[in-house]
Amino acid sequence: MASVSATSDEASVVRRVTSTGPGKSEWQFTERGLRFSSRFDGGNMAQVHLNPSGTFDVKVSEDAAAFGISTGYSTWFYFEVEREVVEADKATKQPHDLHLTLVNLNPQHGLFKNGYTIMYSSVEVVDEPATTVTSSCVFQDEKQWARLPTLLSFEKYTAPVEESSVHGEEAQGEHIDVEEGGQEVNEPQENLVKVSSKEADAKKEVKIRLSFSYKFKFSRERVRFAFCYPYTYARVQEELASLDRQFVEPEQRELESSISSTKEGKTPSNMYYYHTRGVNLNRVYEDPQPELAPTVFALKNLLLELVNDYGGADSVSAQENMVYLDLHAHANRRGCFIFGNNHLPDMLDVNNEAMETAIARQVQTQLYARLVGLHTPFFDYMACLFDKNNMTRHDLRDNSNATTSRQGSSRVALYRATGLTYVYTIECNYNE
Repeated sequence: MASVSATSDEASVVRRVTSTGPGKSEWQFTERGLRFSSRFDGGNMAQVHLNPSGTFDVKVSEDAAAFGISTGYSTWFYFEVEREVVEADKATKQPHDLHLTLVNLNPQHGLFKNGYTIMYSSVEVVDEPATTVTSSCVFQDEKQWARLPTLLSFEKYTAPVEESSVHGEEAQGEHIDVEEGGQEVNEPQENLVKVSSKEADAKKEVKIRLSFSYKFKFSRERVRFAFCYPYTYARVQEELASLDRQFVEPEQRELESSISSTKEGKTPSNMYYYHTRGVNLNRVYEDPQPELAPTVFALKNLLLELVNDYGGADSVSAQENMVYLDLHAHANRRGCFIFGNNHLPDMLDVNNEAMETAIARQVQTQLYARLVGLHTPFFDYMACLFDKNNMTRHDLRDNSNATTSRQGSSRVALYRATGLTYVYTIECNYNE
C-alpha cells in the first residue's frame, strides 16, 4: 500500500509541475468553439489574443520561465487548439481555418528563411471517456507528427525589452481580457512578472512574428503545434527506463543514460542555449559543478574513466579507438560541417619529434572530416574549422551575465582534459 501511495503522490507532483506555472495557461473562446491550452508536459504558451479579423496572436513565455529563470530567449512553443461543437446560432463564427501568429519569438529569421517549418499533430476528439485517442500519449508518438504543409510568413520588429523577474508566491498573474468572450480558464497561472523601467523602455530588442494557417480536418479536433518534435521529460524517463530493462553491458548503459540525461535540461523543452537552471551547458565543461551541472559533471568523469580503461590518453589504444562527437544544429548556414581542434604547438622552437607528432595528429583530425565529405554531398569540408582561434573565441552572448568562450565547450575542454585526437563538434542545419 505504501508503494502504491508513493507512486500516486509522485504522479500527482508530476502532473502539477507539468500543468501549472509560467507558460502553462488555458484560454477559452466560447463563441468560436475553440480552446487553447499548454497545460501539459513541455507546453509553453503565455497568452492568446483574438483580433477583430479573426486571427489569433499567441505569446510564449521565456524558455526557462517555468523554473524561475529569466534567459531573455523565447524559442520554444508547444500548445494545442481544440475545436469543439458549438450551438447552431454560433456555427457561422466557428472557423474552418485557423490563423495564428506567434508574436514574440527569437529573431531566428535564418532558420525560417532556409525553409524550416513547425511541427503539428492532429487527432479527432471522440466521446468515449475510456479512449486514449485524445490523451497525451498519442502526442508522444513520433509517427503522429509532421511538418506543417502550409507556408509560413515572418517579419522582424523592434520592441522595448521586457525585464523579467521571477518571484515566489507573492507574484500575481496578469489577467488578459480577450475579445469575443475569450477568457483564461480557472485562475491565472502566470507567475512571471513584467517590470517596466526607464532603462527597459529605452533598450530595444529584435523579435519576429511568425504566422501560419491550419485547416481543421474534423468537426471536433485537437491539434498541437510545436517548434520541433516535443521530446518531453516524460519521454526521456520512458527511454531511460527502457534501457534499464534491456540486457546491455553496464558500462554501455551508463554511457547512454548519461549522455541522454545531459540533454535532459535542454532538449525536452528545447530551450535556446540554456537548461532549466538558466545555464548554458555547452560552456561549462572546463570545470562543471555537480550542483549546477550534474549531468555534465557525470559525463566528463565518465569519459575520463573510459580513457583510463583504454590505458590513458597517451596510449595507442585510446588514440585509435576513442572518438567524441558533440552533435549540434544551426540555422544560419546550409549543410553540415565540423569544428575540430588544433594540435600544433604555439611555439615553433619545440623539438622536431614533438612537432612531427603534432602534425601527424593534426592530419588525422582533418582527414576524418575530409573522408566524411567524400562520402556525402551534404557535408561541406570547406566550412570546417580547425584553427586555434576557434578554441578560445569569446561568445557574442553572455552566459547568465558571465563572459564565456569556446574553451568551455565539450570539444575543447574534453580534448584538453583527455588528450584525445578525435574530438569534434558536428554542426548540421535544421533543414538538411
